[in-house]
Amino acid sequence: LAKKAQEKKKVLEHHITKIKQDIYTQKAKKAGKLKPIEVGDHVRIVVSGSIGEVERIKKNKAIVMVGGLTMETELLDLEPVSKREDKRPKQPVKIHASSKPANADQKLDIRGMRAEEAMRMVEAFVDQSLMADDAVIEILHGKGTGALRQIVRNKLKEYNVKMKVYHPNREDGGDGITIVEFL
Repeated sequence: LAKKAQEKKKVLEHHITKIKQDIYTQKAKKAGKLKPIEVGDHVRIVVSGSIGEVERIKKNKAIVMVGGLTMETELLDLEPVSKREDKRPKQPVKIHASSKPANADQKLDIRGMRAEEAMRMVEAFVDQSLMADDAVIEILHGKGTGALRQIVRNKLKEYNVKMKVYHPNREDGGDGITIVEFL
């Protein structure tokens, strides 16, 4: 039974990938941009709206330099932009603008989300926190089976940033919360 479920899962994942590719192709045709994304292209990350430059391409993933950060994302999550749309400064500029008090807690609640949605939310949240120069963030994933906790851990490992990752004391949420301190 488990083997059949895994086989069905693989088939569904294949169909999802095919549908994503079809959507990308349709969007590209509509915009008249069927040119594949290449190293050096300026792109927008659809999920976050961030604009950057493609540094490397590995299979279906791209390494994109956004500001001073490198991010790994799927090629299907990128859309080409013209150099005119890329209005990033050539030298990184550090801006400390905040609509929240400096000591405000930064929290993300992903309980009950599906794996793919949770990964996207965590990526966008961590990117935003890094850009806002937040010192500490909390990701509430719940205890459950531990699948969301593992997704959070794996996503955090993708960042080339020094950080301390841990869980609070049991009475403060324990394994259901991941705390990240950017060093």
